[in-house]
Amino acid sequence: MNTLDKHYLSLQFSNKIFKKNGAEFQSFFESIMEKAFLIFRKLGHMGKKVMEGMMVIEKMQEYIIKYMHQMNQR
Repeated sequence: MNTLDKHYLSLQFSNKIFKKNGAEFQSFFESIMEKAFLIFRKLGHMGKKVMEGMMVIEKMQEYIIKYMHQMNQR
């Protein structure tokens, strides 16, 4: 895979992250985690804990976006 291909795929991934929010991002994140880690389990919706989980996911989303920007600048 050449540099242009890598950059294109990176932009596609970044675009997917920017377009998703809330439960949609949670599902996207869970699908990635399930593929990356065999021990990952979805917790599902648990009332108030969902909001706490969403805050964690939003922080993770911010981290991923910052990481992607750093990778694109290399």
